[in-house]
Amino acid sequence: MRLFVTLLLTAVVSILTGCSSSPVFNSTSSPSGATKGAVIAGKVHGGQNPISGAHVYLYAVNNTGYAGPGITGTPSNQAVSLLTTGDGTDSLGTYVMTDSGGNFTLTSFTCPTATPNVYILAAGGDSGSGNNSAITLVAGVGEPCTTSGFSSLYVIVNEVSTVAAAFAGAGFATDVTHVSTSNTTLAVRDVGDAYAAILNLESVSTGAANSVSIGGNGVVPQAEVNTLANILAACVNSTGSTSSACNTLFNNALSAGTTGKAPTETATAMLNIAHNPGANVANLFALQGSSPPFVPDLGY
Repeated sequence: MRLFVTLLLTAVVSILTGCSSSPVFNSTSSPSGATKGAVIAGKVHGGQNPISGAHVYLYAVNNTGYAGPGITGTPSNQAVSLLTTGDGTDSLGTYVMTDSGGNFTLTSFTCPTATPNVYILAAGGDSGSGNNSAITLVAGVGEPCTTSGFSSLYVIVNEVSTVAAAFAGAGFATDVTHVSTSNTTLAVRDVGDAYAAILNLESVSTGAANSVSIGGNGVVPQAEVNTLANILAACVNSTGSTSSACNTLFNNALSAGTTGKAPTETATAMLNIAHNPGANVANLFALQGSSPPFVPDLGY
């Protein structure tokens, strides 16, 4: 239990102390239907392996209803799909596909009114052991989608970025695609502060856990973040959703901790862990194995 309680408490301290030095993602200047032409490029990795054939989506946090722990996902609290053109469209929205090196480029997207807090979702793909439908990895992009648009961004989407996004935004997320708040002034500021705090936990451009906050005024639980990332990597780099690693992850990351619904993909599994940090610790901790991809960690 100490592992996850320590991470949760330390991460919260880092988030709160880092807010004064982090940009606040405020939605008041976001226009309706503003098209942003700046490029978001990046790479999707499972551990240190590129993931080919992943579907990459761009989402904004919604503001039409609350999502979060214990709140059912509904159309009113579903995140907003932003891509307008890509390689295809499915039930999750329009997507682009990663190439053999895990690379992607997002060039055509629209920022809706008052939802500037943006994240990338990568789903499926092959990290070297075959196509794995259980893979979902998330990364906050590091800046809001507002009237000035994005600067040219490079974003690594991996297990570390997924842990950072999950713990920073857990209060506003039911699962990987239901992320939302209300449109009140305080709620908008709260979700903006949460997404800005991602920058304290990890480097967006490298996908590495930070050791200190970006303002240099807070200690980040780097080893704990890496340990959680290693737990996810065991499933991501496995043969698929029925593998032993994925089954262990999903059966020990239930929506209510020791009870509730089992996730079917990795990003929601990490959200459930963030919502229930003291549940099934020993079983989850053992997933990282003796040669994990992210170090320093807490050891095996």
